[in-house]
Amino acid sequence: MRATRLLLGLVVLAAVSAPAHADDIARARSNFVQDRDVVRLQLALEEAGVAPEDPDMALVRLAAGRVAEHQESGGAKGRAALPDVVHALHALDLHSAGKAVLRADTEDGGMAGAWLGALVRMRRGDDAGAVGRILAPPLFDWHRDAFDLALVGAGLPAEDRLMLVAVASAALDRAASRGRKSAILATVMAVAALDRGAGTSVFARGMRALRRGGDADGAEELYARAPGVDVASSPMLALEAALTAWHRGAIKAVDSRLSGVDAPAGAQSVFFALRRVTRAPALIEIRTPLREATAANLQADLIARLATAAGVRSYRNDVAKWADANGLAVTDARAASGFLRSRKLRVLDLAGDPKTAERVLAAGHAFLLYRHASISETYRDVPVLVRGMDARTGLWLVDEPNLDRLDVVPRARATKARMLCAVSQRNEAVLQALADTPAARRGRALAEALAQSDAGRRDDAIALLARDDSAVSDVYRASLLHRIALAEQANARLEAAAQASNRSRATPPLLGLEEHIRGQALILTGKRREGLAAYERAERVVGPTEAIALARYAVYSALGESQEALLALDVARALSPLDPRILLFRGLVRAGRGDRNGARADLRRALDRRPTDVRVAVALAGIDGEDGRPLASLQVLREATRHAPALVDSPVIRPARRAAEFALIEAAETVEALRTSRRSTDPETRR
Repeated sequence: MRATRLLLGLVVLAAVSAPAHADDIARARSNFVQDRDVVRLQLALEEAGVAPEDPDMALVRLAAGRVAEHQESGGAKGRAALPDVVHALHALDLHSAGKAVLRADTEDGGMAGAWLGALVRMRRGDDAGAVGRILAPPLFDWHRDAFDLALVGAGLPAEDRLMLVAVASAALDRAASRGRKSAILATVMAVAALDRGAGTSVFARGMRALRRGGDADGAEELYARAPGVDVASSPMLALEAALTAWHRGAIKAVDSRLSGVDAPAGAQSVFFALRRVTRAPALIEIRTPLREATAANLQADLIARLATAAGVRSYRNDVAKWADANGLAVTDARAASGFLRSRKLRVLDLAGDPKTAERVLAAGHAFLLYRHASISETYRDVPVLVRGMDARTGLWLVDEPNLDRLDVVPRARATKARMLCAVSQRNEAVLQALADTPAARRGRALAEALAQSDAGRRDDAIALLARDDSAVSDVYRASLLHRIALAEQANARLEAAAQASNRSRATPPLLGLEEHIRGQALILTGKRREGLAAYERAERVVGPTEAIALARYAVYSALGESQEALLALDVARALSPLDPRILLFRGLVRAGRGDRNGARADLRRALDRRPTDVRVAVALAGIDGEDGRPLASLQVLREATRHAPALVDSPVIRPARRAAEFALIEAAETVEALRTSRRSTDPETRR
């Protein structure tokens, strides 16, 4: 009887303890998603009886930096293979990571396996495949996938996590361009699970995508669901939330969401315009269809939107075909007006006067606004479609396909911009009434100058722009001279660009282009500190940009201030984490500071994305050679020449390969160790 009672007690105890064990694990997982405390998670899992070889424990060890303790899973698949992928990425072994991810990216591997699959594709340079993998069904579900993605994110090297967020942002762009609300929501929430630090900026972009698609309520819903995201720490997210409330007419919410928040760099004028809001916006708005638009066909799409808004339905392929048939690039100044005229529309160029442009809006017609945007290391004329305005705030509503930019523009921005209007024949009286205004005369002259530049007659374009002393003409002259200076390495052109931008600075608003060019000219004359101060002012105007960060890096490198140069590259890397050039610069700076492991990590990632980049291959081989690893150095160079056989006799590769082979010969202790060198393509090595 006693034995029976004891057995019954053990059965009851087992029945009670088993659910408690599962509950403890579920609680530990939920807590980790909220606090991201790896140590607390490990203790909780150990107390719950989770075995050391469990995938969760393996990922916890990797997240805690105990990479050397990892034991391969022995061919396990699905979720059990996730730690193998993460470990291979820590070891900078993309080949092994690729093999492991084939085992991990299965149905059992869940969303974490899918996103690791996307990361490996992206690390190989297959960005389109990576985006496609993220958007493939099933999409992320918070309750099902948040813990796995958060734990994998904690285990990944910080650089890889940054790269994966960049790919997720590209996936968000594609989902937004196709109007896939479910994919937008899923991608944003997945990033919040993967990396809370990146959550604020991605949430802002997600809200922007929904609102641009006409779903302000959906954007508001997404804002309310931001799990663990500190809104106050992200002025841009607070501004996006205020813009959403403004669009919905919730004026009290506008003020509360901006209260206690600093104006974000690059959007101060919009921020302060919204702070003055006391009533719902009195919008004049022309709705236009939103369709997919990538960087390659952005201008064609916007030209087609303007034609559609004017009453002639058009598509970007129509614009591209017309431009090609007429021997023009879509980005040429004459392409937009030429295509619109071919559609029997009436066209008018304007420049430098927001009031004249608002007369077009008030009559119910959209127009293109061309603004100077930072692209790579220079500035380009980039259009947006203005389709509405609010006279109370002075904000214009625009179709802006780039999710990194706001979709409202302060009307004052048009003081230094050009505009292209188009209406149907029956509405041509609207444009005829404006044809003799100063804005129209300036617009025609500016369009002619840009056409001369597109045709290669740059000096003629500069001369035309010099005839007008307005701020908008000076801005375009400065921009053109700046591009020529960069292309020709002509200091005189840069000085002339600075003179033009100094004149335009006298007219508000201040542009990032003006301060950037001024900074470069100051540095050219040896005034490096003053130039750096100009870069800082430019960054306050337009926000952080890759161009400014790289310019600052160049100055600090010339000054020998490697720590500051590295910080500038950190900013550039955060903005463009997939750019191999930035990884190369960062690797070289870290190598110069004695951080060979950090340098190797940067250069390895750069070479994975661009296997034929000679500069990266030689730099990485040099680091391995300095570490006394000639075989590893030789393997790097062979990998580069395997991808591009023509590089075998490159004057850069040859001496680097010879140095590695000579070091290998010197280190050889047996005849067998020399066999590799006997097969060398270099006659000196064979000799």
